[in-house]
Amino acid sequence: MRRIIFFVAAVWSLSMACQASAGAPMTVVKSGGDEVLATLRPASGQPAPGESAKKDKIRSVANSLFDYEALAYFTLGGKWSKLNAVQQKEFTDLYRRLLEQVYMAKILGYTDEQVDFEKETMLPNHRAEVSASIVTSSGKIPMVYRMLEKNGQWRVYDVVIEGISIVRNYRAQFHDILTKNTPQQMIEILRKKVDSP
Repeated sequence: MRRIIFFVAAVWSLSMACQASAGAPMTVVKSGGDEVLATLRPASGQPAPGESAKKDKIRSVANSLFDYEALAYFTLGGKWSKLNAVQQKEFTDLYRRLLEQVYMAKILGYTDEQVDFEKETMLPNHRAEVSASIVTSSGKIPMVYRMLEKNGQWRVYDVVIEGISIVRNYRAQFHDILTKNTPQQMIEILRKKVDSP
């Protein structure tokens, strides 16, 4: 259940307005959220886009918001260097597609949970964290966006929900696969999973 809430909550949070003053990292997160919100909840009198158009828009926003290469790198950790450049690129693309397949339907089923953006913390080495809370009928769920600045652009490389991150969650799974398989075999396993109906 926690695996499902990670990515869903991350995109839900992008689709809500915030009251906090915004620096660069928080501004990036909020602007992406405005685009998702406009897609999932069009303004009164505006025609609702079809499911395919919604998916295309959400995919476009996610691609501009998330640094999938950094996400893949931090997920594999020290095992990243076991992949050659071609394998690294393919793993990154397959990993992105896996996240999309697992969570797209949940994102499209978005409801009216409230998300409050609370704090932006600048960290060394061109990193930052944006803290927020998902407000539900049963209470608040803490969340943190971990962001990295590359070439003057802030992008998300991890999302932490209730102390557990996407990176850490998938790291255990891929490390387990790599203890029994070569990097290429891991990629083949991931490709079959992504390509299966």
